[in-house]
Amino acid sequence: MNKRIVLLFLYDNKMDVTFEEIGICLIASYLREKGIEVKLIAKNSEQLEDEEIFTFHPDVLGFVVYQQNKYLVRKQCRHFKKIQPDIITCAGGVYATTNTLELLQETPELDFCVFGEGEETLYELMMHIDDPSFWQHIPGVAFRNMNGTVTKNPPRHLEQNLDTYPFAARDFLDKQKFGVVKIVGSRGCCAYCTYCTSKVVFPKWRYRSIRNIVDEIEFLSQKYGVKAFNFTDNSIEDPDKHATRIKELANYILKRGLEIKYNVYA
Repeated sequence: MNKRIVLLFLYDNKMDVTFEEIGICLIASYLREKGIEVKLIAKNSEQLEDEEIFTFHPDVLGFVVYQQNKYLVRKQCRHFKKIQPDIITCAGGVYATTNTLELLQETPELDFCVFGEGEETLYELMMHIDDPSFWQHIPGVAFRNMNGTVTKNPPRHLEQNLDTYPFAARDFLDKQKFGVVKIVGSRGCCAYCTYCTSKVVFPKWRYRSIRNIVDEIEFLSQKYGVKAFNFTDNSIEDPDKHATRIKELANYILKRGLEIKYNVYA
């Protein structure tokens, strides 16, 4: 039987959940392409029902962790471990990347952290989840040893051609009508601002081709009727300062005849 994972984004009433949690959507599409069965859940933690999790019979629970929701994740990990002690728990996201060892040390119910980009790392972990002797060979993973100590492996080599990754899974669009849909056109940034976590999560700027991006926009526009898009790119004009890339994007959208709106960061 194929491996199964539930990817969860848990939030409370203080967190902004206007948009999709695009990180787990990207990971879900990659894992599915590789044959892993994935269930995506984004919910207020007070509304989460145990049946949503365990009727899927997952091998692994994967949590998105931010500074704002780390206590919610800790609470749910503890709860799920009481129900099924042998369930594997894993964290990813910004906080799991910037505070990897701290997160594992302060959350005994967490078994793994995936730091950095998660697609290939989580897939490799899923394929070897039953073989503890192999965990030390998986780049981008930190894990808890049998004696309680924590091991953090070296980071994973970054995929340079982002066009090789499938479009993000859009399960949430089937359940909730978002006014604006997220698009990831590139990862990282060419700047080195000291206050920004971009270089920690994405050490190097890499990009999708303009054609690949507009293909996804056109697909979402046609299938879901989406007319407004929010680019998550840290800096849309990278790598030059002449707006070459965003001009190419705008011209290609016009060439396709797509009547849409979009928001970018520069």
